[in-house]
Amino acid sequence: FHYVGVDPQTGIYQFEDVDGNGSISSPADLQGIKKVGQIFHGGISNSFQYQNWSLDIFVQFAKQTNYNYVSAYFPAPGRMNNQPIFVLDRWQDPGDITSIQKFTQNTTSEANRAYVNSQSNGDNSISDASFIRLKNLSLSYNLPFLWMMKNHLKGGKVYIQGQNLLTLTRYKGMDPESGHFGYIPPL
Repeated sequence: FHYVGVDPQTGIYQFEDVDGNGSISSPADLQGIKKVGQIFHGGISNSFQYQNWSLDIFVQFAKQTNYNYVSAYFPAPGRMNNQPIFVLDRWQDPGDITSIQKFTQNTTSEANRAYVNSQSNGDNSISDASFIRLKNLSLSYNLPFLWMMKNHLKGGKVYIQGQNLLTLTRYKGMDPESGHFGYIPPL
């Protein structure tokens, strides 16, 4: 279903009525709109050296779409289970403009049906999962040649290395690369 927003008066997800019959139903109102996957991806790597010091850096990037919070098998916000914190920006009063519908505890309510439609068939369950990530960073120091000879060593290096140190994304989920709730991001 093509998501058109949260109704500011009712606080419920709204979808396009493609066949114009006044109700949202399958398959009449289903339409393939959004693609899930990578558009492009890549990385930039560089090494910097100064005397005995070396700095190696690798930055990874991807332009992609992926499934988001809505598709993550969470029951509708308002029910007795964990939810991401951003659902607190939900619709609460008539006139509110938001992308998260009102809370509901009633499994047979219109709000719950709209949430289930969104979760299983709504194109709002797919969002931009593009990211830029500082994937690897390594700082090393080659031990001085004279010190190594004095200590009967052929070579030596001291280093510190980090992986997945910083991720810049607007994706609402654990990790834009894996794109799944319930899975931990890369180490």
